[in-house]
Amino acid sequence: MLKQEPTPKIEKASESRPDPLALAYQIEVAPWRKNLSQRVYRSYIGFWDFIATHWLFLLNAVNLLCLAAAFVVPLMYLAGWDGPANVIFGLFHYVCVQNPHHSFYIGGKQMCLCQRCMAIYGTMLLAGLVFYLLRHRVKLPALKTWQFIVFFCSPIALDGFTQLFGWRESTWELRFLTGGIFAIGAVWTLYPLLETKMARLQKWANREAALATNLQA
Repeated sequence: MLKQEPTPKIEKASESRPDPLALAYQIEVAPWRKNLSQRVYRSYIGFWDFIATHWLFLLNAVNLLCLAAAFVVPLMYLAGWDGPANVIFGLFHYVCVQNPHHSFYIGGKQMCLCQRCMAIYGTMLLAGLVFYLLRHRVKLPALKTWQFIVFFCSPIALDGFTQLFGWRESTWELRFLTGGIFAIGAVWTLYPLLETKMARLQKWANREAALATNLQA
């Protein structure tokens, strides 16, 4: 009886060739691209961590610069630096109507902020400094929207609209007072909310920075 020779085993295609679907998820990334991605992401995290840590300082600095510009612009005109002064004066037109009749002057040159806006930026700066001193001592709750509108927006609206419609003429004292009241309400409403939001943002940044460090290690 003839012995039947064993049939040679035929390797399956799946054993001899790699699975294309598996290869699709095995992407090799060059080391320089990995390093670049890690640096970009760490910079992104660092940026938001900086904002979350120093947001109050940044806002106070902006208010201080706006207030300082109001004094610098007329001094620049007096010094003959009309070009830079015109640029700054024009930029501040986006945040202030710059009514000549409602503005202060230095040496006959108009400030780039009107009296009411000067009161707003100046009071926001002072209120921001007070908030900085009290932020870790007193838990100041944010004003509700209706409280801000009724008690802090109504004076400036009443003074502004009655003057706009020609029913009466405001004075610089009233413009200063109503602008300051509005600024106090704005800080009281926004800064406690920002404090809470920025604390959460800082926690997120710290968590992401720790994860990025662990992945790199």
